[in-house]
Amino acid sequence: MLLTLLSARACRLCGSYEEGRFQLSDPLHLYLGASWKKENMSVYVSGHPKAGDTRGPVVTEPCHKTVTIVDVLTHSSGLSYGFDAEGIANPVDAIYNAELKEGSLPLLEWAERLSKLPLFFQPQSAWHYGYNTDICGALVEAIAGMPFADYMHTKLFAPLGMVDTGFWVPPEKRHRFADVYAESPRKPIGEALLNVSTSDGQLDYIGEAPPVFSSGGGGLVATMHDYARFCQCIANGGELDGYRLLGVKTVEWMATNHLPDGQTMAEMPAPTMGYSEVAAPGTGFGLGFSVVQNHTVSRNRGLAHLSSIRTYLRGLAFCVLQVL
Repeated sequence: MLLTLLSARACRLCGSYEEGRFQLSDPLHLYLGASWKKENMSVYVSGHPKAGDTRGPVVTEPCHKTVTIVDVLTHSSGLSYGFDAEGIANPVDAIYNAELKEGSLPLLEWAERLSKLPLFFQPQSAWHYGYNTDICGALVEAIAGMPFADYMHTKLFAPLGMVDTGFWVPPEKRHRFADVYAESPRKPIGEALLNVSTSDGQLDYIGEAPPVFSSGGGGLVATMHDYARFCQCIANGGELDGYRLLGVKTVEWMATNHLPDGQTMAEMPAPTMGYSEVAAPGTGFGLGFSVVQNHTVSRNRGLAHLSSIRTYLRGLAFCVLQVL
């Protein structure tokens, strides 16, 4: 069984932090270019990109704050994710779908194109799950000076013995690539199950060659065994079988709420309801993980498991919820 893997990107970015290559307060433009300077960025105000829409044309305003590395690690940068393809509730997603083609551009070129599209909200003013982890991947590539996929293999997958993890499934392993189904509520009964494995994005995993775009937010596949090794490494404080991925204090720092003023996700709502992998009430967000701040609220209003303060977790597409 294979699954989409997250959190590992944040870990490798924090590994570079341990090495002194950047500060969490650093602006993105130091590593990703001038297009990420606030004076070159805009924020959505109103309207819709579709001609003739009753909401009128898109109106933007200047970006008031510089987007920093901690903003993307905590999903408070203003980036959205394009899930609302028609822009019914979130017109920024419609703009993303019209302007971004993930598979057609190398990671750093894609990141530059993203910076030229409007943010969903002003940086640090709300929490919203967006392309932030993809930008973490771009930062890893820019800071390390090597392709993101190669860096992940060298620094994480190979040392941890994650032999089935990567951005591409080679031909000899494709008989193990599991079909994944998701419910489509807009379709009639009998047609509601969608085989996600046959969608364009999923087919990138089994293309003739590795994809050009190494997605930091949802580009990896792995076995449950591989991902268990990664989780055990984090649960051990950053070490597994003699290989230290991260220092103990770095893991503790990642599992600390870094949202502005110690707020929870529920206290920082985006302009419209959006996709969230994790239940927000009583829960903040650290450096790549959500972090329980009030376990009673979290238990009663969303998290279907026992938890304690500073339980940290991450949702995984179509498969499991990682709880540490």
